[in-house]
Amino acid sequence: MSNVVSIPLRTAAVLQCSSCGARQDAACGCGVPYVPAKECVDWTVRSVEYAVERGASIVSIIPLRGGNGEMERLQSIGEFVPPTLAQLEETIERCSEFRDSVVTADLWDIERLPACDNCRNQRVERLARLNIAGGVQPSVICDQCAR
Repeated sequence: MSNVVSIPLRTAAVLQCSSCGARQDAACGCGVPYVPAKECVDWTVRSVEYAVERGASIVSIIPLRGGNGEMERLQSIGEFVPPTLAQLEETIERCSEFRDSVVTADLWDIERLPACDNCRNQRVERLARLNIAGGVQPSVICDQCAR
């Protein structure tokens, strides 16, 4: 008898929290090992698109974090570059085109992402608004980081 569960190609697996009942259809990593930093956003958007095409109605983008030793090891040999707040923000903006699903940014431990000290708080607040309301939120303009 096999332990493998077969899921039809056009169906997304649903994750549900056993404590609060929150649902999530898919999670996509932002800033993964072996992907050049300049390609991070493109590959994350492609991952979200893949999940949406297979029926995911709720997708969370999770910035990959270190802390277990392996990401730090990969970073030390040039195989991992931690994602930035700007990359997460750009990814969420680009994923707004997926109208049949809700795409959110995981903001847990968001202060660990590299970002401009001058506009960090405004950008995190904007991401929180996008998570709640979706749609278009006014961009943050910063004189110091020119973004």
